[in-house]
Amino acid sequence: MSGLGPHTRFKSATTQDPEIAAQMVNSMTEDEIRGIMDSEEKAEAADLTPEGHTLVVEKLNQVIDKIGILTLTMSMSSKKPKFEPVPRPVTETRRKLNERIAEITERDQKDFSKSIGF
Repeated sequence: MSGLGPHTRFKSATTQDPEIAAQMVNSMTEDEIRGIMDSEEKAEAADLTPEGHTLVVEKLNQVIDKIGILTLTMSMSSKKPKFEPVPRPVTETRRKLNERIAEITERDQKDFSKSIGF
């Protein structure tokens, strides 16, 4: 951590603060959250923090991901290949947003079940 610039430590600490994260997610409208839900694939959250996750690290992760895709493309497997990208850091804000997305999804499922008579 001492090798990082002070602005990086501050940004990392800010993105991991539960109060700030809750405030950011609570200020979002349901339509904004639904837009995020529609635009993203489901990905498992990694237990990584953004601290130390630099542009160089992200570029290396992208290279690793591309090599994985290339390897899958070149394989002659008869089953559908599955690609797992390198885990990326997840901020507290993203965790709170994921919780809100789960609440909305659960509510939608209950509403749908009620509408068809279950």
